[in-house]
Amino acid sequence: MPTLYRKYCPTCDPNTETDVTCDGIVGAVITKSRQGGEIISDGYFAYLSDQGDLVPLPHPVESRALQAAAGVTWTQAAIHGRLIHIHNLICTDCGTQSTTATLHTGGAGCIAGLQLAGIAIALNTLVFSFHPIIEVFLVWAAMFAPLLIMDRYIWLRYRGNASSYQTRRCRQCGGSHVRSLARARKYSLCCPRCRQMTMKIEITGRS
Repeated sequence: MPTLYRKYCPTCDPNTETDVTCDGIVGAVITKSRQGGEIISDGYFAYLSDQGDLVPLPHPVESRALQAAAGVTWTQAAIHGRLIHIHNLICTDCGTQSTTATLHTGGAGCIAGLQLAGIAIALNTLVFSFHPIIEVFLVWAAMFAPLLIMDRYIWLRYRGNASSYQTRRCRQCGGSHVRSLARARKYSLCCPRCRQMTMKIEITGRS
């Protein structure tokens, strides 16, 4: 569930219409909807197409949008390293917004883990009768081992899919102080319009 943030400058935004620019979101609930400023989300998911384009998958219908755009399921896209998580960032030096990206493994291996956990419970009940503490450990291991193995495999094989979309420095000023919107909330930022250190980031809703 993406968190929505408002970029607000008391010098530039009073008595203005709210600018909602939430990429990758179908709908949202916004508090103080009549207050000005720009509404942005902390991030969204996208599908990496065969042509190398990122196709946004709007929340909460990501799986349906993926099926319509590429004809594949969420798990199929994840296994082939095609799910990219886009994170919105902001530069605490100049106030410019940018994005970075990480590879999303999509919980691949979750179903296999649940199946193995069920098998482990059945074997312990019918065959082994281990101590309850050992049984809990074995069931936990059976449930999460496939998930961790698939996660590592996908990341090692396809990590390059997200590298070209990653950002370490601000594209505007070249500074290295780019932060997530959540971390930027504690700063007074430079407003890109009036150039004053008056812009703030605040939580304003959920999608």
